[in-house]
Amino acid sequence: MLMLINGTYLAWSQDLLLGLGWAPAAQTEPQRLVQQIKPEALRLLSPQELAQAEPSSQAASKPNE
Repeated sequence: MLMLINGTYLAWSQDLLLGLGWAPAAQTEPQRLVQQIKPEALRLLSPQELAQAEPSSQAASKPNE
């Protein structure tokens, strides 16, 4: 019984039951795209770039004494 339920869930989640009218609801969030502020400014750092950037960010985050 458990294998039948798991198989049915797998078929449903992979849209294999779409022809029968059974499919998960499509989840989209277009409002999040509108709320983004300068997404082109996002830059992924390699581990080496991150290591170079960390000391400067730590110095900038220290409070003035």
